[in-house]
Amino acid sequence: MFDERDPLTDKIYGALMMHHQETLRDQFAMAALTGILASPNTVATAGATAEGVTQACSEMAYLQADAMLAGRLEAQEQTNDHPR
Repeated sequence: MFDERDPLTDKIYGALMMHHQETLRDQFAMAALTGILASPNTVATAGATAEGVTQACSEMAYLQADAMLAGRLEAQEQTNDHPR
């Protein structure tokens, strides 16, 4: 199944990658996704489709990335309020 190449998927992926610039949010999401996928609970969702699990994992990764960015901003603001 994964060895077959879908021309439409290749076209979409190619178009996205031509204009893609990785952001700090993307980097945080990648780090979060590593942990999500390493968790045995991730694949324990009974009856879930591969597409559903993939969608849920990416949504969780970006939610965690947003939380990391918010925490980073808060830490920067605290540092600016209290210079050393």
